[in-house]
Amino acid sequence: MRSWILSTFLLLSLVRAIGQKPAESPTPQPAPAQVADDGCANITTVIQAEPGDTFISLFGNNWEAVAACNRFTAVRDGQMMTSPDLLVAGSWIRIPSGTPLTPAAAARAGALEQRRLALLDRLNRLPVEGLDVDSRGLAERCRALLNDNIRFAPDEQFASRELTYLEELAARPARETPSEWLMPVVVAVCGMLLLVLAVVVVKKRRPASALLQHRQARAQAELARVCARAGIRFGP
Repeated sequence: MRSWILSTFLLLSLVRAIGQKPAESPTPQPAPAQVADDGCANITTVIQAEPGDTFISLFGNNWEAVAACNRFTAVRDGQMMTSPDLLVAGSWIRIPSGTPLTPAAAARAGALEQRRLALLDRLNRLPVEGLDVDSRGLAERCRALLNDNIRFAPDEQFASRELTYLEELAARPARETPSEWLMPVVVAVCGMLLLVLAVVVVKKRRPASALLQHRQARAQAELARVCARAGIRFGP
């Protein structure tokens, strides 16, 4: 009886094992697609975001390529957040080379380029020959800034102020260099003035000394008369 029960149990276990499907290994899930950022290394244009701008309004269907190169972080509801649709007004948007622009973005980039070329033209017309060494170095640094449109964009006001300062320096009249004979003449005149001053001082002191001697003699004579009347010998 026991052997029959054991045989039945083994037979049922074998049937159950045959009916089960083999365990399948988990299928690896593909990694989430990432936007290629190779183009971010070649930035040729920048524009400044204005209130109400979005990546789509500025770059149309190419907004993802630009958004991948511009990650802005802002605080909303007390939390830091970074989102592809987050565009902070006043920030500079870096645009990869070859990215088509909408008319709004193209007009903004063109206006910035015109201002850069206008400042560069002012610098080219600056007479640097009349500037000192330090001012010439400043002019060269301004030229390097104006020749780099990416650096120029955020420093436009700084470049304009420095260029205005250089123009004011160049407009000042040049200082005349003293002639070689001027310094000896100045030294001779100063020496004569000092000599005249010494003579005047000596002449003023002489009357004062004579007057003092006269007063001293009168005092001695008066003292001798007083001593004579009193029967006191005065003097040696």
